[in-house]
Amino acid sequence: MRNAELKQRDLIEKNGYDGLCKIVDDPRITRVGRALRRMGVDELPQIYNILRGEMSIVGIRPRSEEDWSYLPNDLREHALRYKPGLFTPAYSEVDVKDMEELARIEMDYLRRKDKSPIRTDTGYLLKIVFNFIFKGVRSR
Repeated sequence: MRNAELKQRDLIEKNGYDGLCKIVDDPRITRVGRALRRMGVDELPQIYNILRGEMSIVGIRPRSEEDWSYLPNDLREHALRYKPGLFTPAYSEVDVKDMEELARIEMDYLRRKDKSPIRTDTGYLLKIVFNFIFKGVRSR
């Protein structure tokens, strides 16, 4: 879609955000794109970024300036101390309802990571894998 970034604000006002900071029924995503997301294939390029050391497996996802504007500034500042992650800590929860809950989950993750990075990422990764396999938590 042409000018997708310019249309983002209108789409947010019209459709709103889901709990994971994604626009509900985003018309900019093609049928092929939706299928790739359902299968999880759209995340494969991120594995390359992990291997290069630019991303971690678990962490706060990269966001646009627009997306960050809906979240607390202290979350952004804290998150930027770490590499972004392939899997967001929100996947450790079954149903994230809104941006406030997303911010709470991510701040809790960051506080835990400050104290024990390896233990925190391992614990969250185990929860995420469990939720993917047994509870159907997936990217939307």
